[in-house]
Amino acid sequence: MFQTIISTISSFMYSKLLVIILIGAGVYFTVRTRFPQVRLFKRACESVTEKPEDKKAISSFQALMVSTASRVGTGNIVGVSSAICIGASCIIKNVDVEN
Repeated sequence: MFQTIISTISSFMYSKLLVIILIGAGVYFTVRTRFPQVRLFKRACESVTEKPEDKKAISSFQALMVSTASRVGTGNIVGVSSAICIGASCIIKNVDVEN
């Protein structure tokens, strides 16, 4: 019973309908906010490449890179450790054996 309900919800959520809804929402919000990805691209590049006023201060680009590295790195570490804790160690062993 419970498995049937979960299976029905899962097949609905991961169908082509979800992709269509996500693309539609992206197009809607892009049009509604007047294309900020295109309109503000030059300003975003200028903000990232500007030099700091003080020599000892970090630049906007350095702050962006540290922020990106911490988010991506943390996600990878947590994802792998969670998979191992849940029980995917046998999958990781199989991958190592195949290579």
